[in-house]
Formats: sequence, C-alpha cells, structure tokens
Amino acid sequence: LFPHSVSAMNSVGAIFRRLNRYEESIEILKRALEENKDTATVNYTLGFTYREMKLYDEAIECFEQVVSENPNDVLAYNHLGSIQASRGEHIKALQSYNRALQIDKNHPILHYNSALSYMALGKLEQAKLSFENALRTKPGWIEAMVDYADLLIGLNKNKEAQDLLFQAQKLNAE
Repeated sequence: LFPHSVSAMNSVGAIFRRLNRYEESIEILKRALEENKDTATVNYTLGFTYREMKLYDEAIECFEQVVSENPNDVLAYNHLGSIQASRGEHIKALQSYNRALQIDKNHPILHYNSALSYMALGKLEQAKLSFENALRTKPGWIEAMVDYADLLIGLNKNKEAQDLLFQAQKLNAE
C-alpha cells in the first residue's frame, strides 16, 4: 500500500533479521535508505543486521553514521563498543562506552560492558567500579553479579565474592 514507507521497510528489515533472513533484510533496508528519510533509524537496523552476520566493518560504518546524525544515540555507541571489544579493541570500546555514559550515566549495560573491557585490559580496579555501577543501576542482575564475583576472587576478595554469590543465589537458585 505504501511502497515508499521508510518505517514499514525498516520494520520488515528488522523482522527479516530476526528470522535470520539477512540478505532480504539488507536488501529492503538499503531500499529504505534510498528514500533519504529517517536514515539514522534505518542505519541502526542495518548495523544490527550486519552485526548479527559478523560483518563488523559494515556494522561499524552503519553505527558511526547513526551517531553522526544523532550524537545522543546511546545504544549505537554501545553496539560500536561491543563490536570493538569483540575484536579485542578494548581501548576503542571503552571510548565508545564512555561517550555513551556521558549521555546516560546510569545505563547498566554500558557499565557492565565497560567492566568487561577493563578486565580484558587488566585494569581490575576500574572494572570493579564499573561492575558496582552496573549493579547500582540494575540491582539483582545475576550475570553481572557472577562476573563481578569472578573479578573479586581474582582480587583475593573472597569474602566479598562469596557474599555476592549468596545474594545471587537467593535471587535465582540456579
């Protein structure tokens, strides 16, 4: 009915991605970009599709386009950071996460991802602070609690780790 609807094309592209029909997702999203409307939203969806396909260069290009159009897109910075971290580029990842944290200082996923990159760089005290921030903003987050406990054990803070794991166990017996 509306062959030039960018919103509809973007939604269909996202559906194709969820169905693992990546080529069809890319095809319709590129058609949506040709309309030159709401390109940040379409590039976000396209970047997410490329990320799922592990086509990281293309995904980074899309997410960089998103933040050039909308410098306050916290999730685009998070995706950039996650891709950079998956490539072992933890300093770049931290720059992306920190840029997003300037926009939303209470975003638990950004703090959590920062903690993982700090750990990868051996910056354990910064990782500790990031885990604490993640759990302050999202109390009871089991995955973060378990990863933080691992860090505490590495810092020889076994009692703190044990207490944290007992808390996690009370929240989820598994």
